[in-house]
Amino acid sequence: WTLSAARFFVGASFGFGQPASLSYCLEISPTSWRTFVYCFSGYLFIAGEAYSACIIMVDDPNMNDLDWRWLLIVGAIPSFVCTFVGAAFLSE
Repeated sequence: WTLSAARFFVGASFGFGQPASLSYCLEISPTSWRTFVYCFSGYLFIAGEAYSACIIMVDDPNMNDLDWRWLLIVGAIPSFVCTFVGAAFLSE
């Protein structure tokens, strides 16, 4: 039961946080770029789901014996890469 409750609260947190972060991103982007930013955020969500599915398929196609530690490490690679790429393009 505790795992189910934790999953519920994680899902609720994503549900509350994603629209707020998208609103912040749209407010700070130039007016001419807002449509692109909105569409690109949806694309990144789909790309993240596809990336997760691919690394699960690489680990164990039958999903019988998944190595969760390896999945966690490999799943965090894009966030680290995007952090350093974003920091390189910050002007401040």
